[in-house]
Amino acid sequence: MNARPQQANELSSVENVVKALVWPTLKSQYYPMNNRMAAVTLIRIVALLATLWLRPATADELTCGSLENAYGPFDYTNPISRTKDIPVVERYHFNADVEQLRQGQSGVYIMGDLDYTLRAVPNHHRALNAVARFELMGGDMHGFRSAECYFDRALRFKPDDGNVYLIYGNYLFRKHEYVGAEANYKRALSLLANGSEAHYNLGLLYAETKDYERARQEAATAYRAGYPLQGLKNKLIRLGVWRTEDERQAQPSTPAPESDSLRPKAAKN
Repeated sequence: MNARPQQANELSSVENVVKALVWPTLKSQYYPMNNRMAAVTLIRIVALLATLWLRPATADELTCGSLENAYGPFDYTNPISRTKDIPVVERYHFNADVEQLRQGQSGVYIMGDLDYTLRAVPNHHRALNAVARFELMGGDMHGFRSAECYFDRALRFKPDDGNVYLIYGNYLFRKHEYVGAEANYKRALSLLANGSEAHYNLGLLYAETKDYERARQEAATAYRAGYPLQGLKNKLIRLGVWRTEDERQAQPSTPAPESDSLRPKAAKN
């Protein structure tokens, strides 16, 4: 749907209401002064303000907060931000202790630093990975947002960041929310130049849900793209579903780069 005609219609409707309510007063005040233009302009201003006031915020924003921030927000995939602005955030709020969930850096709570990092850089892959791990291990959120909210904010901020979908898929996989995990893996595959890790984790998901045919296909695709971990293949061998033809199809053509994503536990086997 085209947003501009809809907004124009909303403004026109509100203008008519405002005009009906205040036109008698404006007419008596402005017409004696031959200032009809001022009256019309005032109606449009009041109508515009009313339209903005009446239009509700999105449910996601109401639940998980606005993306506005005093510092940033910066895009983790932007090379300039990665070298200029984001290192400042990481220097003071995302050291090894925070990333490994050992202790906070700027204060007592790990979540305080993770929250600061993800407000300044909503799609910070490693911080999203960390907050997902922290919640999954039962860490005390101390009143900060849920992991779901941080993923919501990341995707509102950068909806074409394939790695966010990949990390979110892994988080949902670990929560046994397989339908959501599958959808996020597939979205990641549509966005990532090298989707070998998404193929691998999708294969793990299919193996977990006993869809062995698709598990084999995803495994072969991941290994053909150079994915290094052998956990999925070993799992399929133990299940007795890995075949000789899969081995031929899985011969790597290019090495796959490591991503910042949280892997399902089975991926480490």
